[in-house]
Amino acid sequence: MYFDCSKVWRKIHEEEIGQLRTRNCHGITSGEYDSESGRYYFSYTDDNDGSRLSPYTEYVYQIQTLRATEPSESIYSEPMSCRTKTDVGYPSIKLAGLNDNGQLPIFPDSASTATVIVESAENYRGISHCWQKLENGSWVDLAGRTSPFLTISNAGTGDKGTYRCRINVIYYDEAAAQNYYISAYSDSFTTSYSKRPATYSMFTASEHITTEGGEVYTGLTTSIELYSNMQNHIAAPTGYVTFTVRGTDYEYSETVKLVTSDSTKYLGDTEKYYSNTSLTIKSLPVGVYSVTAYYGGSKVFKDMETSSEVLVEVGDADAYRLTLATKEGGMRLPKLYTGRIFTPPLTSFTKKGIW
Repeated sequence: MYFDCSKVWRKIHEEEIGQLRTRNCHGITSGEYDSESGRYYFSYTDDNDGSRLSPYTEYVYQIQTLRATEPSESIYSEPMSCRTKTDVGYPSIKLAGLNDNGQLPIFPDSASTATVIVESAENYRGISHCWQKLENGSWVDLAGRTSPFLTISNAGTGDKGTYRCRINVIYYDEAAAQNYYISAYSDSFTTSYSKRPATYSMFTASEHITTEGGEVYTGLTTSIELYSNMQNHIAAPTGYVTFTVRGTDYEYSETVKLVTSDSTKYLGDTEKYYSNTSLTIKSLPVGVYSVTAYYGGSKVFKDMETSSEVLVEVGDADAYRLTLATKEGGMRLPKLYTGRIFTPPLTSFTKKGIW
């Protein structure tokens, strides 16, 4: 929680006679300033002034704001309730199904499950579960989620968040001959929502010559094949690909639909479905053209752009390309900077090849 200035924490607890007693807890508490949010954050640890807090007891806290100008003291905040653990029978709780970062990965096309485990469950007379999600700073019960398993299927962005499980158990203490009705909570964890990454196994472009009615047309054809770039995920990307063709005083883009395969093939070490599409431009002026492809993504897959262009020579064309690069790393640069050393290689394109 956050507040605006100095605070006094006040503890209220119920005595055996049923009356309320209040006391200030360590006076004024200083806060830590967060420069990004512009807020001060305050915390308080109650050790009961060095004495032991009573087990399985509810304590209520309030906060008061102090400042130098009048009125110097605010009214107390709404009470915040806390309960100490029992000294016997408190359950040990573990979570399963999370990744190495302690998160539950969720995807728009599959189910992911987190499991809460109460160790030595046979020691309890009854165990019940209720999963909760953190909403606007408060824990909210998830309707119908009352099993040890939290399964999120066909996730959307609304499923991103922080979750935990409340576990109610009944523990019988033989020494005290008493039942304890204990509420405990698992560690909280976040979901990691992500679409599937796509990649391409083939991206080509070449000169395309056709003859119609005695006329010869020279253009180009380009195609791409996509598949899922995630381990153990075999579904093919769906949606559309936009091909862009650029040449001297020429630029053309067209979006075409992907066609999904009916069978699988080995892509890397796994048999997967794949999708492909192509574009043919019937006639182009003589010249050298660059072709790029952009996959727009889908509900399941992220968007993706080809990492490099394909160069196509149409007709009897000669062309040259001057590429600016740093001397140290050979990286292509989109801008010039003074004081830098450049090595501009000159590339020649002809029907005989690239030189």
